[in-house]
Formats: sequence, structure tokens, C-alpha cells
Amino acid sequence: MTPKRKQLILSVCTIPVLIGVVSIVEAFTAKPQGNPQGMGGFEALLVVVTIFWGVFGPAIFASRYAKELGMPGGVWGLMSIFFPVITPTLLASIRRPALPALAPDTMIAGKSVRDWNLGQPIKAYNTTQFLGMGGRTLILATQGFVGDDQKIGCVAWSEVKEIYQNLRDQYMNGMQTARVRQYNLVLEGGRKLRLDGRYSDIDELGRRLQLQITTALNAKAGVMLERGDRLEFGPLTVTPIGLAFKGQELPWSEVESVGVNMGYLVIGRSAGSRADYAMHHSIETVAGVLTRIAGTAQPMLGGGRGIQWNKVAANKVPNICLLIAVADVMTAKTRSVT
Repeated sequence: MTPKRKQLILSVCTIPVLIGVVSIVEAFTAKPQGNPQGMGGFEALLVVVTIFWGVFGPAIFASRYAKELGMPGGVWGLMSIFFPVITPTLLASIRRPALPALAPDTMIAGKSVRDWNLGQPIKAYNTTQFLGMGGRTLILATQGFVGDDQKIGCVAWSEVKEIYQNLRDQYMNGMQTARVRQYNLVLEGGRKLRLDGRYSDIDELGRRLQLQITTALNAKAGVMLERGDRLEFGPLTVTPIGLAFKGQELPWSEVESVGVNMGYLVIGRSAGSRADYAMHHSIETVAGVLTRIAGTAQPMLGGGRGIQWNKVAANKVPNICLLIAVADVMTAKTRSVT
């Protein structure tokens, strides 16, 4: 047997087992509250195939290829105990460590929460550990957060310059095939941090991050607009008179809505007439339906008087919650004057 054929046979035998083990671990690992538990149909199929191969594969492999590869058949026969013995042990070793009790004297990263000068602790979050290693803890407080991961350290809300969010749920035939939860922070000194789905209750953690950071940045943004300055939000610019994007400008009096839809920041403007609205809305609806059929869903405005002016991928817009809040205030202020 040639070396290439040996590698091919070993790959064919190993890959189904590896894929199945990953599926089992993913299915039975505790998921954040509110996420679907268990496994989908595709995952279940992989598990069935893996269990079948784990039980019968070693015997088939030993009878056909063990001697040819120079391996004792008994070794492959012993692999039959992989699923009933080794797999449960691996699953039991992959777990989240117990969360610490929240109190000012709770120790984290070598100091008590009180000594980090971040105010009162609000909630603790952690990551999965394997064989007692790798579990990390993060404590959110009223004035910032601190983690025992050296890459995170201690961060006060006043230090955060920008926060980017990348939130994506992808489904195929009714089954969830991807779930992304990432929050990227840029601090005043240029240091960057990432908090993602490895942390427990990541959706709640993300909401708290956005609320606290937006609140901290809001006062400064209001002062800048009052004195006529421009606010930069990545590709978008906010001015006292409206929004600007790639050389185009939209005055506040024409802004109908600013919000997130299907992973995009979508800006709607007021329709000039019923005919203009009907034409644009029909085009957006047809485009939205076609992209959903093709599997690359694009946002559609949900009725009302607005038509789409522009859209930007939400994960490219820093401080997106602050942008939406500022837009709401400026449009309401403009309408109250007119």
C-alpha cells in the first residue's frame, strides 16, 4: 500500500469521529439562557454516524487494513470502548466553573472588587474550562468591568472609546447553522479587547456593555453637537444638520428611521410622494425576497412612510447604539421645531 493511500484511509476513518465528537460536545454543552438547547437534525445525523463508526468501524478497519498498515488488529478493537467510556469522561470535563459570590470583597485577578475602584459588582460571567483549566471569570460593576484574563484586566467605562458589535444568527431549513456574538472594544490608549460567545449569558453581557458605554459617551456627544462639531461613526458622520455617508447628505427633517435590521444599520428617509414610496418599497421587497431565497438576506423596511436611504453592515459602525440614540433625539428635536 502506498503512503498516500494509507493517509487517505486513516483520514476517512478519523474525520467522521472528530466531526461527531465536536457535534456531541456542542449539543450537550450548556448554552447561554435563551438559546436553543440540544441539537438539530444535521447534528443528530452526525452523532448517529459517529456512534456507528465508533462501534463497528474499528472491527471493519482491523479486518481489512490493519495488517496492511502494519497495525495490530487488537488496537482497533479496543477503540470500540471510545464512546461508552471515554466520551462521557470528556463531556464531564468540559464545563463552566462555579461563579463567585458577588460582594465588594470578592477576589478577582489578585485583588478584591473594592480595590479595583469600579463601584458595586453587578454580575459575574465565565468561560468554559477543560480538565479544570482555561476557565476565565469576568465581573461587571457599576463603573466598569474586570477579568482574571490578563488580556482584559480592569476597564472603566470612561476608558472605552468605541464598541463594535457583530451579532449574527444564520439558519438553513429551519436549523441554526451559525451564531455569532462578538463585542470588540477600543480603549483610549488604543488597546483592543474582545468579549464573545465563550462567556456565559453573552447576550445579557452585551446589552449591559452597550447600555453602560453608550451612557458614558452620550454626554460628550451632546456637548459636541451643541457647539457644532461632527461625530464620526465609521463610514457615517453625524452633524447638527443631518447624516452624511459617502458624499451623500440627509437632513434631519427627512430622516424617517435609523435602526438595525438583518445585520445592517438601515437609514430610512421620508418618501417624497405616495408614488415614490410605492415604487421604492416594491423594489426593496422584491430584492429582499430574492436575497432570502439565495441565502444572503438583506434588510427590508417594515412599512410606514419611510424608504431606504442607505445601509451599512452593523459590525462596521462603532458605537452603533449611541448613533441610534443621537439620531432619535435630533429627529425628534427637528420635528418639534417644525
